[in-house]
Order: sequence, then structure tokens, then C-alpha cells
Amino acid sequence: MLATRINLGRVQKIRIAAFWLIAGMLGFMLLFVRSGWEDTAPFGLGVEDAIELLGLGLIGIAVTGRLWATLYVGGRKSIQLVQDGPYSVTRNPLYVFSTIGAFGVGMQAGSLLVGGLAALVTALILTVTARQEAGFLRARFGAEFEEYEKRVPMFFPRPSLYVEPETLQILPRRLYSTLFDGAFFFLAFPLLELVEVFQEHDLLPVFFTAY
Repeated sequence: MLATRINLGRVQKIRIAAFWLIAGMLGFMLLFVRSGWEDTAPFGLGVEDAIELLGLGLIGIAVTGRLWATLYVGGRKSIQLVQDGPYSVTRNPLYVFSTIGAFGVGMQAGSLLVGGLAALVTALILTVTARQEAGFLRARFGAEFEEYEKRVPMFFPRPSLYVEPETLQILPRRLYSTLFDGAFFFLAFPLLELVEVFQEHDLLPVFFTAY
């Protein structure tokens, strides 16, 4: 069990390093990208603004979903095979909601294309990580995990499989950590608004226009 926990820890460190590397690259790219939407959406709301608001909604869903998943798995991933709640419809709900959050962050640039790119890159990184984790969990839990693996999809949720436990043990420290991480998603909105101001005053060059 200790070896499994160490291996999972190594995978998580690699995943975190890769995630921040990609986040840094995308963040640098966004310094020089401007939204191509200049027409008007219904109710007088600009398309760019509508995309940003939709993105904020996705970020809210992502943060709430990550907290929900942490309620079930926080601190127990290497010692217990969690199969209830969000883990009954997808084996990696934290990764699913993180991908949704990445889409929302990218949309703060006023671009569906940038949002889709951010989500795609995030999904690719987390899918590779999920496959590595599956190998460790298969070694740790054996036939129990193999049955779970056959029944529940790795990524795309299947709501018809939902199962709710009668009781739930909550670890507050894990919730606080997840909430803190989620705050970084919301930081994208003011930071990219500041980037837009700099671009409008020619303090940052615009190399790309994205829709």
C-alpha cells in the first residue's frame, strides 16, 4: 500500500508540473491574443462579453464539481476504491471538472477557440495521468478495480450509473485545499481584463485574433 501511495504521489507531481507548464504557456499566449467578436448579441450584450460570462459559469461549475468530488475522495484515493457519488458516473470527476474549468478560463479571452484549446490541452494531460493512475489502482485493488473499470467510463460521465452512499466522511482540510485551487480559475477574469486594457492602450502587442 505504501508503494502504491508513493507511485500515485509521483504521478500527481508530474501531472501538477505539466499542468502549470501548459498553464504558463497558454497564459503567455493570451497576452498577445484579442477576441475577434465585435458584433452585438441579444439584449445589447456584446458577443465577447457573453462568451466571458458563459466562461465564468463554467468556472463556477468546475469549482463546485471539484468540491463535490473531493467530498468523496479527499485523502482516500490510495487506500479506498471510491465508487459512489461523482465516482459512480466517471472514474475521474476531478479531471472532468478541471477540464470544464480550463474551458471557462480560456473563454475569459472572449474566444471559444481559446477556450476549446485550453480544454483540449488540459484533457490530454489529465487523460494520460488518469491512465497512469489506473495502472497503480489496478495493482492495488485488483479485481475490484477491474470490475469498476469495466462498469464506469474513465472520463465522459454516464449519469444513469449514479449511486449515492448512506453516509459520507468529510475531511475539511482537503476541501479547503480544493477551494484554494479553485480560486485560481476565477483569477483568470480580472487578469485577462487587465490584459485587454493594456492591449487597448498599446502596452501589449496583438499578434492573433481569435473567435
